[in-house]
Amino acid sequence: MSTTRPPELDDLYTRIAVTPREAGQVPLLGRAILIAEEAGDEDALYELRCCLAQSATRAADAETEIAAFSWALERHLSDPTRFPLVVRSPDYVDLAWLFKWILDTLMKNSAIGRDQIESSLAAMEDLYRREGLGLSAPAQCRLAAAEYLGDVDDLEELAARFEATPRDAHSDCEVCTPRWLATAELMLARPERAIDRGRAALASGRTCLSEPQGLLADLLIPLLQDGQLETAEEYFQRCRDKVWTSGYERMAATGELLAASAVTGNLALGLDLLEHRLSDLASVVHDHRNRLGFLSGAALLLDRVERAGLGERPVRDTVGVLAAQSLAPSGANVAVLAEALWAESDRLAAAFDARAGNRWWRGWLDARRALGDLDVPLDLGYAEAAPLLVPSRPDPTTARDWLNRARERSWIGDTVGAVAAAGRAIEIGGLSGDDLAGALRTRERGLSRAVQEAAGVTSLADVPEADLTLLRAATAEYRAELERQGRLDRIRVIDALGPERDDLGWAPDADHLVALVEELRSAGIADDELDGIEFEAARSFARAGRGEEAAQLALAAREHSLATARPDEVAAYQLSVGELLAWLGHPDAHGALSAAVGQPDAEPVLHALALRALARLHGQAGEWSEGITAAREAVHLLSGLEVPAVAAEASELHAALLESSGDLAGSVRAARRALDLAEPQEGLDTSALRLELGRRLVVAGRPGEAVAVLRDVDRALLERSEPEGSPDAYGCAFWLGTALRDVGDANRAADVWDAAFGVAVSRGDHGVQVTLGRELGNLFAAYSVWEEALRVFRATRDAEAALNDGTAPEFDERVGLIRCLAGDAGGLDDLDAALEAARAVGADLAVADWTDSRARALQALDRTEEAVAASLQASDLFASAGRPDGWAMALGYAARLLADQGRRAEALALLDPVLTDSEDPILAGLRALRDELGGTD
Repeated sequence: MSTTRPPELDDLYTRIAVTPREAGQVPLLGRAILIAEEAGDEDALYELRCCLAQSATRAADAETEIAAFSWALERHLSDPTRFPLVVRSPDYVDLAWLFKWILDTLMKNSAIGRDQIESSLAAMEDLYRREGLGLSAPAQCRLAAAEYLGDVDDLEELAARFEATPRDAHSDCEVCTPRWLATAELMLARPERAIDRGRAALASGRTCLSEPQGLLADLLIPLLQDGQLETAEEYFQRCRDKVWTSGYERMAATGELLAASAVTGNLALGLDLLEHRLSDLASVVHDHRNRLGFLSGAALLLDRVERAGLGERPVRDTVGVLAAQSLAPSGANVAVLAEALWAESDRLAAAFDARAGNRWWRGWLDARRALGDLDVPLDLGYAEAAPLLVPSRPDPTTARDWLNRARERSWIGDTVGAVAAAGRAIEIGGLSGDDLAGALRTRERGLSRAVQEAAGVTSLADVPEADLTLLRAATAEYRAELERQGRLDRIRVIDALGPERDDLGWAPDADHLVALVEELRSAGIADDELDGIEFEAARSFARAGRGEEAAQLALAAREHSLATARPDEVAAYQLSVGELLAWLGHPDAHGALSAAVGQPDAEPVLHALALRALARLHGQAGEWSEGITAAREAVHLLSGLEVPAVAAEASELHAALLESSGDLAGSVRAARRALDLAEPQEGLDTSALRLELGRRLVVAGRPGEAVAVLRDVDRALLERSEPEGSPDAYGCAFWLGTALRDVGDANRAADVWDAAFGVAVSRGDHGVQVTLGRELGNLFAAYSVWEEALRVFRATRDAEAALNDGTAPEFDERVGLIRCLAGDAGGLDDLDAALEAARAVGADLAVADWTDSRARALQALDRTEEAVAASLQASDLFASAGRPDGWAMALGYAARLLADQGRRAEALALLDPVLTDSEDPILAGLRALRDELGGTD
């Protein structure tokens, strides 16, 4: 291969190497190929076209994929030495491996005939034999071809041959392989065997980009038909949580999720999922197999929704893909779209059967339709998270509607949306004086924010003059309108505040603003023109820690505002004041927010934001039921607006309140809802939401589901080059390690924790080091890996001492016990130091706990008499500390030590006095020990 390339091509090679295949390699490769062609560099062209074939596969660009692969394979066959099977730059590509993907692309396209598939299979087998490769991959592709073509009579033999072929370097991974075999079982009407394969794949703990979730999705309907509802629910949630790396993989799973939602009666969940995933149709055009699964699953769901009496509900298609692909007219409702999608499904099934010369796919589609009569009620955790009928809002039509939209976008921080909507309102015209001034001011304020954000500054004075043209014109138009209306008081207020009032970093002095208010008031300016300054002064007082003055001024500003406010403005004033009072912990916060919620003329977004603020206030007061109700209502309202980030935030608040109330299952459902709401917004990083979902799954005792979620978070952090030692990186490591430990994968848990622990040590992040070190050291100790446990606990002791005035008794105890368990009597000194520190501060429970540890340490050193004495002392200490469970444990340990020494009578003498007629469950362990020793009641 050539080693000398043009500098621009070298730069592109570097960029391609660090760009994920699914996220932008294809256009970079296209540019690089043009440069290589101009330079006449055939070696680089070969490398780049190999990479293009691979990247286009992941990006579902079938035409580019096939063209690039065919070109590269032809070059390789013509000169295998110059154009090798494997290229390593700018990305690693193995043409033999890629051949599997190419065949999969061909077989999933109904326009590719049986003859072409057969010739491609033969070409693949010829390549593998020529290169001396194993034949597992060709055997897999033969099985896949029979599945795609509906050749059911051949499946048994081909599946057996594939399973019997030895695995080799070109075999699919061990978690991908079961899916092909399970598909064969399903086609052979043996769902129980397919389910067994899915269960085994999940139990293996292995994962890859799309599996085992792809297989689990295929098993949802068979599980529901078999009545295995708990397993079906688990698989459904695992698939829903999955971060799919490509549209076609997500589309395949989504079709099954939609079908399962229909069958189980989770119509709200299914409808929401459908509207969020319709956009995948735009990128997955030639994958007819997965389109068929998606469209038929959607049609099945829509039939159920229509049956529920909602046939007229418009289906939200945010990217217009249905009309663009002539699937359904723009704005189609549920009934119309259901009919259209069944028609397209019929067309695809017929095309597949025509190329295969059988009726397999029409039979499959008939079975899919028949699911319309299957009812398997199962709550998939969505019923209370969103209403079924969230109306799809039409675009505003009147100037007033556009102004309301502008205010809405401004309230949620959507600068671009606010400016565009305000501009549209002004363009349409016909606004009243107040409304026109409001629209002009909204546009001016939005442009001001936009130019500062674009320049990366927080002051208009720092924005280049050339970038201020639009803002200057907007300001002049706003001022001219105020003059035309004779609102000279407003102009005087604006002039008094100066242009810096729109600086993102504006932090005015509160006392100055108060003096300015008095000055303007004495000059005859009315209170309703001054309320904005008063409220800004209140904010400044709050930032300065002068809470009482802030509250008084905020309440005064509200009084002045409400005196002249229009009904539709009241909620905004109440919300602003209520949020500030809530921040200050003022008792009037609840009244202000409740008034905002109860205002009948409030815009939906204001109503929702007030509910969200009220929910947060209830949560701070420990009023979980009220907070949960308010948060749920906020989510309901926000679900109908194009505000995914805000809606997700409200759902995350809902999840937090549910968790605080002890409803862990509900918390997980709300956390999943937050992800559903956030994901449609392009560019919105959902890692934090996924991390919270993973954490909640661990806390809820569902570590298996948590592992899959947290691995996706870990991958996302890696792809965005998250710095080592960031809160998200540490949090992901802690909870992923915890989930792995809880599923019994101690080795991987230790690896995850130890890597993060090493980062914390190197960075001096003592708090994180203590948190991770405690878990990691205990994990090593649980498996008797004494040397590693000591390494971790000693480092953790140093970190704790750095945080705690040089003392770390908790880790003195850990180090001391581990040393003794490893046979080092010097550990007793560490234990004594820990006990002395605990006694010095009156930590009675710690003294009891660590005295018990000392007993176990002494026994490890074969000092049984001292161990018995220490254990009896610990028992007394636990009793004094009010811990009967600890008392029973320590007493039982002493008796066990005596019994193991053959001193049965002495052991029973300890047990009999406390085991009279009591049925206390705490004594169950002691009763069992006495029975074992042959004692009597």
